[in-house]
Amino acid sequence: MFKNLSIYAFDAPLGVRWPDALADSAFRPCGRLESERSGWVPPDPGQTPRLYLNVAGASLLTLRSQSRLLPASVLREAVDDARAEREAAEGRPLRKREVAELRERLLVDMLPRAFLRNRHTSGCIDPITGLLVVDAATWSEAEAFTEFLRATLRRLHVHPWAPSGLSGTLTRWLLEGPPGMVRLGENATLYDPAAVGSEAKLKRHDLSGDLVREHIRAGQQVTELDVSWCGRFSVTLCADGRMRRFKMLDVAADEDTTDFLLLLGELRGALPALGRLLGEQDDG
Repeated sequence: MFKNLSIYAFDAPLGVRWPDALADSAFRPCGRLESERSGWVPPDPGQTPRLYLNVAGASLLTLRSQSRLLPASVLREAVDDARAEREAAEGRPLRKREVAELRERLLVDMLPRAFLRNRHTSGCIDPITGLLVVDAATWSEAEAFTEFLRATLRRLHVHPWAPSGLSGTLTRWLLEGPPGMVRLGENATLYDPAAVGSEAKLKRHDLSGDLVREHIRAGQQVTELDVSWCGRFSVTLCADGRMRRFKMLDVAADEDTTDFLLLLGELRGALPALGRLLGEQDDG
């Protein structure tokens, strides 16, 4: 649970009653003619049917998004075939309105037979740290979660937790060495601002070596950097503030709730200090 962290800070306490807030937005499967639908599902269905889970003062929510897989190219080919057949039968080209009506009829016929795809996105609301942590690899996925939560609660005032533009901080850590609580990993991604599309991925590399420093002195900057925190967990820090591939070190958790509890404890201990270190980018 929670391999990727997109983190938001609350601008004001949320103060909601979860059972009342989530009930009207519980998940229901797509109807025959619906292309997509989202709703809340139990975070730990094997333990409780509730749409939220309280763990050590934090609330865990899970959003299920279901969509029908009907590729645009498949629908377009069906429309083209049906259009050609009808034009041949009637001996005339179809009008634009007639093509649109033909497309709509085919969509109504094909959509109920399309395969269904489900995606689950979990989020943790922690009043102790004042943070919302979404298990999403991209900001667009995280925004889908926060937008649905905002629609559910009819209010949600948050902003990205990490300072914007962390490339300077991460680059300085590679060049000068990271702060004492941080250890460099073996993977990093560099880019050259002077060369559009130029990117170098370093894997299983000695990031403290002279070769990496030469890249930095040549003008390259860091967009992703693998680090570990106090020997407790490893994570990939991204220049846009995301944290990817979060992994607890020397810990084996057998259940999702236990895994989440350990994650929560580590984040509560690490994020205040890590946030201060990341916020030092303007001081260098």
